[in-house]
Amino acid sequence: MCSIKRGMNEGNQSWAPGAVPSSSSTSSINPADNDQLTALIKDTISSQNFLSDLHNLIANNSLISELCRQITSSPIFVQLISTLVSSKIIHCGKQIEKLQSTVDELDNTVTELYEYVNQLEMRYNELEQYNKRKNLIIHGIPETLNEHTDKIAVDIAKSIDHSLDEKSIYASHRLPTSNKNIPGSIVVGLLRYSDRQASIKNRQKLRAYQCYKNVFIVI
Repeated sequence: MCSIKRGMNEGNQSWAPGAVPSSSSTSSINPADNDQLTALIKDTISSQNFLSDLHNLIANNSLISELCRQITSSPIFVQLISTLVSSKIIHCGKQIEKLQSTVDELDNTVTELYEYVNQLEMRYNELEQYNKRKNLIIHGIPETLNEHTDKIAVDIAKSIDHSLDEKSIYASHRLPTSNKNIPGSIVVGLLRYSDRQASIKNRQKLRAYQCYKNVFIVI
């Protein structure tokens, strides 16, 4: 009788529900086997056949379909979706406001730059007109190789009894011409308005020189 109870007790001890395996049984699991098992599970659940079977199971299972319908039609689910959508809309609205603010700032900058450019153009035109008031144009001087237009202007000024040196000229050059028989005019930029006026006043004296009979000074 004692031996039967001992056997029953041993059997109950071996097969008791919820019994935790001893450390000797768990220590025999190979980590490599765990990795292989994990990889196998990943491959299985990511395979097209598994996904297709799962989709068919859900579609053909009335209980799951009804559960999905109840979830999607529940006020809590609808409120959650509404909250998420509203949050996204508010976020997008703030982003649009930021972009609009940036666009407005750029528009203001463009307007300021446009006004600044207009002011520069007006100033440039004023300076150009002012410089033109100190320019002389000499017509009729034959063109020569390696000519020095500053010296030509100084020689003409000397011929009309006006003292002018090359330091009084800030720039001079010959204008291009499309007619090879007519030499291009020479533009002389003077530093002083008085030099220009003196040259204009005495330009008739050029008629006294044979070499300048076809030369004219204009403004």
